[in-house]
Amino acid sequence: MKVASRRVIGQVGKPDGFFRDPAIRIPLPGPLEQIAQPLRTVGASFLLDDLVLRMNRGAEQAAPKALNIFVDAASGMTFDDARGILTGPQDSVTQYFQRTCSDSLTGSFTPIVRSSLNGAGAMRALQSVQDRANRIPFLGQAAGGFDLISFTVARAMDGLFHYLAVEEREIRTDPVARSTNLLRSIFG
Repeated sequence: MKVASRRVIGQVGKPDGFFRDPAIRIPLPGPLEQIAQPLRTVGASFLLDDLVLRMNRGAEQAAPKALNIFVDAASGMTFDDARGILTGPQDSVTQYFQRTCSDSLTGSFTPIVRSSLNGAGAMRALQSVQDRANRIPFLGQAAGGFDLISFTVARAMDGLFHYLAVEEREIRTDPVARSTNLLRSIFG
């Protein structure tokens, strides 16, 4: 589990780890996606694209904080947890991490994402998008009323768990992916 966690963090916790990866790239939040085409039509594409980039950068900056949380969860695993992982479904490690780490990840990621989005100007970019939408009849109301930070944190966690599941599948099915003696003995 620690090996898979390190691989995942190394993959997503770097520039373009989220942004250039179509499997986990954080898109515009639903309310903005609904009005994206009219905004693009009136020349606001750069604002929307900038906002998406900044949300993904926030996730990339927060991702490394997950490693210690995952290591702590692995260290705190009980015998029953380990048995459930070995006898459970193919994504039982990922499910274990989701169950035991989600609250800690949210708590750890939120201030980083908030700082990153504020520091990178994403909140200003969101305000610019909302201001532009307010100038278009019938769109203004659709652009507001959501929490960009919570949305970004949730999608960052989705990306981590997506790749944890991919790593877990590899370890369970490919003997070459079992890079430690412990993994070979457990899944061999």
